[in-house]
Amino acid sequence: VTVGAQTGGDWIRSSKLGDHEIGRVSAFGEWRQPIGPRVQVDGALRADRYSEFGTSWNPSVGIGYWPTPALRLRASAARAFRVPTFTERYYSDPANLARAEVGPETAWAGEGGADLFLSSEWALHATVFGRADHDVIDWLRPSTAVRWQTYNVRDVDTRGVELSVSRSLARGGFVQVGYTGLDLEA
Repeated sequence: VTVGAQTGGDWIRSSKLGDHEIGRVSAFGEWRQPIGPRVQVDGALRADRYSEFGTSWNPSVGIGYWPTPALRLRASAARAFRVPTFTERYYSDPANLARAEVGPETAWAGEGGADLFLSSEWALHATVFGRADHDVIDWLRPSTAVRWQTYNVRDVDTRGVELSVSRSLARGGFVQVGYTGLDLEA
């Protein structure tokens, strides 16, 4: 079990963006539990409290299973949260006008995969994954007569696959060659 807390903030003092600050306090806990000799479960929860954006609860869970010494199966799921940057909220020039009311983005992501250890040096890896982003921040303008502005406008769904082969080298190094395929829908 691991637990912790942190506090911090971001601030800017700029002739272009103005003077702004965001405070935050966070707490988190992680738990790893072996279940017998072949299964391991990981769980975590993080809570962030922002002075301007409220509270965000972000859980995650993962599991690893070794059906044989040469094969590991794994899966995980988690929630993500991103507050907008000062640029996305306050930037202004003749072509761009950020909007201070832009809110945070959220996402849920998950993956599942397998690792096949062919020898002490060679391994094959395969993973399928997906991510569903909500309220994604983007710069838009309805016509060329208006400036680009920031909005929470999109839901973005991403699905993909990763395939790779790796070889361990002397002194702890390794070489890996892989392929990633993505399908994105906004």
